[in-house]
Amino acid sequence: MPLSLSAADLRARAGLDSSHDAGLLELRDALLPVLERGLAASLLASADVGVQAAIKLGVCEVIAGEYLAQLERAPGARDSIRLFGLSIDPPRVDLADPSGLKAQGTARLAEFRGSGSSQGVLTGPYPEVVE
Repeated sequence: MPLSLSAADLRARAGLDSSHDAGLLELRDALLPVLERGLAASLLASADVGVQAAIKLGVCEVIAGEYLAQLERAPGARDSIRLFGLSIDPPRVDLADPSGLKAQGTARLAEFRGSGSSQGVLTGPYPEVVE
């Protein structure tokens, strides 16, 4: 069963307003098939409500985190202001995952990986979470 994520789901996870809906949905359409491919088909089709909720939350976090990373990398988003010797610089963050949502979602989805799936689909540049 394919996952269903609405703009409201993604917006709530990212903490954004509805002006970002189009961008969130565009990114969802691009990333959702890739993320689903990395998950075990039996778990995606599971009737277990808890499994479905955990997968949906993890996927939502990865997509929302990527959207926030794109906003952070947009031209002008990291500009500094200097006026009369006063300097205001943006905080130093990891531009690949400034919110930490991508890493959090990737860690949440780790237990749902398919045995034949490419681990690169879900891990990206983030280290494996070992417990």
